[in-house]
Amino acid sequence: MQSMPAGLWGPVLVALPTPMTEAGEIDHGAVVRHVRWLAQSGADGLVVGGVAGERDTLSVEERVGLWETALAATEGAVSVWADVSAADARIAAQLAAGADAAGCHGVLLAVPAGPGGRLFAHRTVGQTRTAVLLADDERGGPGGAQRTAALLELARTLDQPAGILTGGGPRSAAGVLCGAQHEIRVLAQEDAASPVVAAMGGAGGVSAVANLAPAAVRALWLAAARGDASAALAAYRRLWPTVNALGAGEPVALLKGALARRHVGTATVRPPLLAATAAACRALAEAAPSAVEALQPERAAARSA
Repeated sequence: MQSMPAGLWGPVLVALPTPMTEAGEIDHGAVVRHVRWLAQSGADGLVVGGVAGERDTLSVEERVGLWETALAATEGAVSVWADVSAADARIAAQLAAGADAAGCHGVLLAVPAGPGGRLFAHRTVGQTRTAVLLADDERGGPGGAQRTAALLELARTLDQPAGILTGGGPRSAAGVLCGAQHEIRVLAQEDAASPVVAAMGGAGGVSAVANLAPAAVRALWLAAARGDASAALAAYRRLWPTVNALGAGEPVALLKGALARRHVGTATVRPPLLAATAAACRALAEAAPSAVEALQPERAAARSA
């Protein structure tokens, strides 16, 4: 088992985008700058090479390289979660082994629906020495309750510390939290699910908006933890315009456009996620400038706020 940072399970796990050059190559220097700012500004951990990081456009080598860059940049200040999800169990297992070798603190796996999901998970992350976060590969929609039950049962069969991501709405979140009964950590899978999961005692959440305002996201979780519903609501009201803007458009392009204006990489998004030029991505980011720019970077560390 890897050495675990105090903030392994959050509350603020940042869904890290993958900064790129105009040519579409990974900008490791921009990764380092952004990761260091996040570590100083209220983040507890990073989810690297996941959906927000355009995982389906990255090679195995690129994903492992990203994890290594993030780990070196954080210097142990925050946890680094490697998203090892892949359609092919052999690729996912290769990624999990790479995350282990790199020294990541945890791995995140989207578990396929159906009876083969449990076997898929054990073959891919069952032998890792890290903590494991399990996500529903088909969150929401019909059969959600059955998939939730299957994820809970799967988490109980793992030898590693395990958690579950929930993002299928209040009913799904309630089902996961009640079923976990405090023996399994439950985290929000997206910013829209954070208020419900926080109010019901969840451990934390994976947040895209935290790339722009980690301290504001942290304020929501800390207020909920101390039972201050008024402060939690005030914190989420501040976040909501940006949460809504990201949810209404192409979130990765919008987020990368906002970060590019803060000199974190460019707005370039790789095909096939979005077959668009950097200029087109910037145009998307301009669709809701007031919502994105309403959240200014907090330069002061906010861990004890």
